[in-house]
Amino acid sequence: MTTTEFRLGNNITANNRVISIGKLEEGFISWKLSDTVWNPMIHISNENLRPIPLTGNILKELGFGYHPAWIGGQDEWAGMGTWYLNWFGLVGNKSGRVWFQRNIEWEIKYVHQLQNLYHTLTGEEI
Repeated sequence: MTTTEFRLGNNITANNRVISIGKLEEGFISWKLSDTVWNPMIHISNENLRPIPLTGNILKELGFGYHPAWIGGQDEWAGMGTWYLNWFGLVGNKSGRVWFQRNIEWEIKYVHQLQNLYHTLTGEEI
């Protein structure tokens, strides 16, 4: 992991618990332990910091749906289904559907990567 991958609010694991990055400074991160107490700054290369792998269960919790492979189609043959997210009110009163397919150019493996993509597309946090 590198600090250029992260922004404030990204979720990762630190010491086997999920944290939300609250401070980010030249290779170091920190997070709140309570309303007034911050964890000391830790270098991003610290072995206790790990990205959270993106799983189907996490995608479901975040509101994504899954469209199974088309029966008899190439997708079914390849065992490929598609994850998608419905967004409402993006353009006036119209709704949009964004498809995240397995053959996307930028592979999304971790929660913080999905958080960054979602923020870039919508300007909001997921």
